[in-house]
Amino acid sequence: MPPFTIRIAQREDAPTIYTIHQASLITLCVTHYPLDTLQRWFSSKTIEGYYPAIDQHEMFVCESDKAVIGFGQAVPGEVVAIFVHPDFAGRGVGKCLLDHAVQCASKDYEGPIKLIATLNAEPFYAKHGFHEVRRYTIERATCNFPSWKWNWMLTNPTDQQDWHWIGDSTYASSKLFNNVRLCFATH
Repeated sequence: MPPFTIRIAQREDAPTIYTIHQASLITLCVTHYPLDTLQRWFSSKTIEGYYPAIDQHEMFVCESDKAVIGFGQAVPGEVVAIFVHPDFAGRGVGKCLLDHAVQCASKDYEGPIKLIATLNAEPFYAKHGFHEVRRYTIERATCNFPSWKWNWMLTNPTDQQDWHWIGDSTYASSKLFNNVRLCFATH
């Protein structure tokens, strides 16, 4: 597999982003959700619906050989989306996108990086340092969608304080608590 490149998404990427989003959702999430639920959830999506995030430079794409194979979105404090075309799943594209998303989400932001993930993505996010905060159901289109809320605590290399998880999305400095360490340093 050739190396991946990340770049800011452009409006002309929106049709490809839409296609990847649909293919990823329908193919990779079907192990945890009924197909009709996934189809109903995606039915409210439009190509133009990606424009605001693209215009705000929140959305980025991952390319291999100049072909877009995945996309992500991040805002300060939150990884909004990571989706990989199913043909490229399990090849490091998701990790590449997640690394970039975390970097974007932590720019000018201190605190836990949050995300809401589909149930099938649990092993991926756990493997990459996110910790489940709670499970709940969100409403998407005309259906309820069980999801997980995750946090990832960053240790700023220039900050000597380590952060520790002490309960439902509450973090405190290690100078105050000696709890189990559930945070990971950035590389």
